[in-house]
Amino acid sequence: MCGIVGFVKLKNKKGRTPDLDEMLEVMRYRGPNDKGIYQDKYVSLGNRRLSILDLSPAGHQPMKSEDETLIITHNGEVYNFLELREELEAKGYIFRTNTDTEVILKAYQEWGKNCVKKFNGMWAFAIWDKKQKRLFASRDRFGIKPFFYCQQENFFVFASEIKAILTFVNKKEINYPFLYNFINRQTPYLCDETVFKNIHFLLPGHNLIIELKENKSEIKIEPYWEVSISKFKEKYDYLRPIETFRDLLIDSVKLRLRSDVPLGVCLSGGLDSSCITCILTKILGVKIETFSSIYHQPGYGEKEFIDEVNKECNTRFNLIYPDATNFFKILTSLIRHHDKPVRMPGAFSQWYVFKLASQKVIVTLDGQGGDELLVGYPYYYPYYLADLIRSLSIGKYLSAIQEIKKNLGESYTKDVLKILFPQLSKIRHAFKEKESWQDRF
Repeated sequence: MCGIVGFVKLKNKKGRTPDLDEMLEVMRYRGPNDKGIYQDKYVSLGNRRLSILDLSPAGHQPMKSEDETLIITHNGEVYNFLELREELEAKGYIFRTNTDTEVILKAYQEWGKNCVKKFNGMWAFAIWDKKQKRLFASRDRFGIKPFFYCQQENFFVFASEIKAILTFVNKKEINYPFLYNFINRQTPYLCDETVFKNIHFLLPGHNLIIELKENKSEIKIEPYWEVSISKFKEKYDYLRPIETFRDLLIDSVKLRLRSDVPLGVCLSGGLDSSCITCILTKILGVKIETFSSIYHQPGYGEKEFIDEVNKECNTRFNLIYPDATNFFKILTSLIRHHDKPVRMPGAFSQWYVFKLASQKVIVTLDGQGGDELLVGYPYYYPYYLADLIRSLSIGKYLSAIQEIKKNLGESYTKDVLKILFPQLSKIRHAFKEKESWQDRF
């Protein structure tokens, strides 16, 4: 992970200027390998670099184009940068580094703001276009990499972390409505607010564009991506869902092996991290190092599953045993690094795992959302049954009854059938009149 900061002067008025050195110092741990600053009369960009691709000084950021009209500060990795580089080289572009950052810069030169539609990865970056007096910033489709911003006085300020922006904010105020909804798990998906008033984050799958003009500066935020089921159906084989999912997952893991530094896996013993470990070792043939957090207390931890995966995959495993009595001592640090309250106690285990991993590797692969994607939590089960019933398919309807009988027993099945039985008449009527199930339900 790297750290990016910057600001744009929106008006030609005197006032306190953000201190980029101070902002970068706050995020020193994000990029211990290098530090860079670019400044002109309109814009200042800064970067703390964690070197992952092209460890040489050539990867220094902020990075300039050959004619020095474009300058970029970037955090993240575009995994398909090699394929994009070949495409750009075929168009006549010449590369001086082996970084994905230079690929982003030249992709912007070639395709403008549409370049992000070609990227496969996780990113937060800002490009200053000196000719157009335009700042172009973007955040990846799922918001893996952070991008916070604030408009105050004459400046638009952005950074990878809120605490960097707070070095410039005059009045620090808690956003209590957001805090309440955050803790109560009621924050709207498209909410761009944070725990601090007037500090926002760029939504996932969005670009931010600032056009500097003589009379008035324009700030635009616009989406570049949204989930489209029809496009997925055009691209992938829905008649072979298991095989298609498997191929996509293997390709995803393979792409993330593009690194010039050692990498490992944070292995929890759960569905996602276990799959990643098995793909790396059993399919891609990579000798991998795993890092796991273990608890001695019965019912807390998945050591038996971790041990099984490590044994099957013949990994070099590393274990750490967190002391739960230290939770409240570490809580302050957790909140500080998250830039907000910690809602899930799992962050405590992750703290120890990453502390252990940092001693041996620079990059870790981890799984997030596997249970959500594959309906792995028990509370998803009723929705699965509801989908079977709503399908108005006799076969799926019978499957729902079998599922209920298998998981709930005979007595519950009888009660459920009393409720569901009236649906049978709907099914028969729908098939009889040959109406589509969408219209009928």
